[in-house]
Amino acid sequence: DTIGWTVGDAGTILRTTNGGDDWVNQTSNSNQTLWSVSLIDDNTCWAIGNLGTILKTTDGGSNWNSISGITSQPLREVFFINVNTGWVCGAMGTIIKTTDSGISWNTQTTNTTLRIQSIFFNDLNNGWAVGENGIILHTTNGGQDWLSQISNTINYLLDVHFENTNVGWVVGWN
Repeated sequence: DTIGWTVGDAGTILRTTNGGDDWVNQTSNSNQTLWSVSLIDDNTCWAIGNLGTILKTTDGGSNWNSISGITSQPLREVFFINVNTGWVCGAMGTIIKTTDSGISWNTQTTNTTLRIQSIFFNDLNNGWAVGENGIILHTTNGGQDWLSQISNTINYLLDVHFENTNVGWVVGWN
């Protein structure tokens, strides 16, 4: 596919429609640092960032709509498994989930105050979240219950990806 988005400081959102040869600045109407995007299709994309910023476009980025009042925590990653269901993670153990394309969001209990940096789901039930002090959380029921897994590190974990429910990778720094 040739369509992509990237985000950055001061509400920066850039979109490409030619595989990255050219990037077009889009108006986010946010001045917050944005950290992550999740593409649903060629026109629908989510972006998240500091101070609980959650943005959504359904028209290829011509208009970005802010979803407010969900959290004030800095958010680090957004991950949508399909058009309806997605998760956002961030500071103070924040994980929030929507099952109705962002109309409503529900906070999930993580039993941690550590920053959750990255979140990934294989399907609607099996997911992992990683972050500060080597924390790895795992759920088998869509986030109703998040259980801690042993990482054998206190390093900051930055990203997580799983090929299936048994094979996955986590990266970080020390």
